[in-house]
Amino acid sequence: MTAMARAGRRIAASWVALSLAVASLLVVVAPALAADPVEFGTPTASSTYGTSIVFKQPVDLFAPANTLKSLAALEPYLARL
Repeated sequence: MTAMARAGRRIAASWVALSLAVASLLVVVAPALAADPVEFGTPTASSTYGTSIVFKQPVDLFAPANTLKSLAALEPYLARL
């Protein structure tokens, strides 16, 4: 194999690697670009001793939401009680 052939193979391999890297970035970024914009307001929390704790998170959705999920990680705090 000549030096010119090896250089050609290296260039081709580099081109394939670059193309795969760019394609993988597009696959990762595309769903985020497709998401509808959302704006969050200032969250608040209030409590009444022995009765309740109320958390509020204002949000402006620019399209109707099909699903809303909430996650509260309380386990580390419950272990202290």
